[in-house]
Amino acid sequence: SVCPNHEWVEGLLMMYHLTGDERYQKIAVGVADHILRAIDAGWIGPVYNAKWNGARNLGWPLLLLGVMYDDTGDQRYLEGGRRILAALKEIQLENGSFPITIGPYVAAAPLHNAIVMEALGRYHGFTGDPLAKTMFMKCIDSTLRDLVFPDGELMYITHPDYRSGYTSMPWGGYHYGYLFTGDRKYIEFPYPLVMAQIKSANFGAFGEGALSYPLRGILFYLQAADKAGILRDIQNN
Repeated sequence: SVCPNHEWVEGLLMMYHLTGDERYQKIAVGVADHILRAIDAGWIGPVYNAKWNGARNLGWPLLLLGVMYDDTGDQRYLEGGRRILAALKEIQLENGSFPITIGPYVAAAPLHNAIVMEALGRYHGFTGDPLAKTMFMKCIDSTLRDLVFPDGELMYITHPDYRSGYTSMPWGGYHYGYLFTGDRKYIEFPYPLVMAQIKSANFGAFGEGALSYPLRGILFYLQAADKAGILRDIQNN
């Protein structure tokens, strides 16, 4: 079986550009073309958002196609991205978050919001599509307003049975709020959470965690934090 919400190509493309070995590029193209076929088959879209999949079922594929369009210029990937963007717009909640369905309960999860925020932010950077920016801003505002405990920690899921803290997070999208608006709250909000995660070296309880989202996202965030002048060395104590 395959899982469109857990597929990435950036490492493959990096290896291709570093080594010139075309096998890496061919594999990346194969993965991206599979995503296009999955869209046609209805595997990526609101109807297929089964329990626990939520918005990441669209977010990761959107990021993948955006990366491939940026790398190859192939219009098929741009068109596929537009179709996913339209599907995301269809499911975005009134408050700006994206849904995760657990039984009959429609919840929201910072993890899934953050995946989509990274995808929307980077997709906007690749394409300039204004819809991606508009959807991003609605999502990040909801995340900071609706999905945060009073102490500043993010919830796992808003479902009553899963409303605990959660720190293993893809951080690669939050800084786009700062880049889009100049408002420092968007880059300052996750800073203590990001630094605490780095200091603890906790990059996910699952084997893929350190590679698939937290560490990579942190690097994007840290670059923006450094340019914003808020990055400080971690003190050993």
